[in-house]
Amino acid sequence: LCSVFAPVARSGAKRLATASADGTCGVWELGGEGTWRLVGRLRGHQGKVLAVDFSPDGTWLATGGQDGDVRVWDAQRLLCARTLRGHIGGVASVAFGS
Repeated sequence: LCSVFAPVARSGAKRLATASADGTCGVWELGGEGTWRLVGRLRGHQGKVLAVDFSPDGTWLATGGQDGDVRVWDAQRLLCARTLRGHIGGVASVAFGS
């Protein structure tokens, strides 16, 4: 559905996040050989994940879902830090300020 490339995180890793119709968000890391490997799958949305975005420093990852929730994840530990509920309809776009 959509993907977003993260800036270099504190760990020095280059990451990519992908939204999925199965209700998950894949987090991928660029390996030394130039190939991407899946390092985690974020679960929690009920329905499709429609949007993803990394914070400018790569610390946080936000996902927006068909379920009307926005989830904010710790991008390093891959744990949900907060769920923002109350949107009417699906959340098709999320963005962090600079």
